Amino acid sequence: KNLVGLPVTYLNDIVNRCDLGLILDIRKFLLEEWAKALFHDRFSELRRQLESAAQTSEHMAALVQSLWKKVQDGDPIANEVGISEASLPGEAKVITQDGLNNFLEANASHLPVYLSATRASEMQTVSILFQNPNVKLT
Repeated sequence: KNLVGLPVTYLNDIVNRCDLGLILDIRKFLLEEWAKALFHDRFSELRRQLESAAQTSEHMAALVQSLWKKVQDGDPIANEVGISEASLPGEAKVITQDGLNNFLEANASHLPVYLSATRASEMQTVSILFQNPNVKLT
């Protein structure tokens, strides 16, 4: 139910992995820990927020328009092109990262395998403490 309409880019490189024979059972693959956020009841709201932010970005509009022109011109690889992190401008990248991070932090109890900025910071602090036993907590 939650996967219908999702861009294939949300599915952890599923097409390439299937082509390489790395996925033998698609159902099992989609039930792995990495996919839990896709089935979360608030994930569709996160998608709406990110899509709305992308639609208001001038750079994103130009990027989509450029890709659409390539598709119309019959560029054979244009249909396989995704929008990667490298093609996102700073503004869109920050909006996307902040939106995803806020979602993960708000739903951390339901999505414990995902790393948010807060969890990364906590892990770094714990790592520093273990590396230096002379550090005292106050």
